[in-house]
Amino acid sequence: MKTAKTQTGPLRGRPPKFAGERTRGPLTIRLRDRVRDDLAEAATSSGRSLSEEVEYRLELALSRRDYLIEQWGQDIFSIAEAAARSLWHIERFTGRRWIEDQRTFDLFTGTMSGIVANYRDMVLVKRRATPSGPFEGKSDVELVEIFASAAGISPPRPLDAASTTPEQEYNRHTASVKAWHDVIEKRGSRPLESSEPKAIRKRRK
Repeated sequence: MKTAKTQTGPLRGRPPKFAGERTRGPLTIRLRDRVRDDLAEAATSSGRSLSEEVEYRLELALSRRDYLIEQWGQDIFSIAEAAARSLWHIERFTGRRWIEDQRTFDLFTGTMSGIVANYRDMVLVKRRATPSGPFEGKSDVELVEIFASAAGISPPRPLDAASTTPEQEYNRHTASVKAWHDVIEKRGSRPLESSEPKAIRKRRK
């Protein structure tokens, strides 16, 4: 009677995959015909299937995003993303390019300032109301605020005095600022070790 041999050396065949790489879960998406045709053409050129091409493009986009975050820091990356989105809205509203048209330029520069202020107020939990609704009938000052918020970065809206307390607001502020510091320390590119007083660093920890 033959006994089964026990393999003590390395297993032959394909190397094992990490848990997240073992299977591909299904993802259903709807694409415009032009996008699907472009992807199909790219897949044929690269020798990949359509689903492999979509996966490749997504991975490439995410790696580029990670690279930019590493270079700029999470806060500047978020502001730059918001600026790109806001400019799309502004140029569609005016029908002109910001380089060529003075009003479009003024709206864009004002919106950039508004986005930076919104980001800071969002982190510090500084509540304030911002205009909303259709663009028609709004002054340029109001439009700047709308475009800044439409970019995806908005200050927290005011709360009813009966629904919050100063202590709760202080706790929200403290937690938000700490979370921002944690992100900057992990995904920022502008260390302040040489300029920030030790007492401040110690108190923040």
